[in-house]
Amino acid sequence: AEQVVANVETEDETKVALQIAQKRVKQYKRLPIHVAKRRLHGFLARRGFGAEIVRQVLDQIF
Repeated sequence: AEQVVANVETEDETKVALQIAQKRVKQYKRLPIHVAKRRLHGFLARRGFGAEIVRQVLDQIF
């Protein structure tokens, strides 16, 4: 039961992170991709998203 709850929370957290990232990445259009990825990673990490969630979001966006 705990694992099911954890999976749902992770999915919700990933969706929120993806929405935030999609808004933010618009500001990084003119930057090289590696710079945009680095900045977006730092942005999401500073907002408390875990490394796995940040990685999933970056994979979806780039």
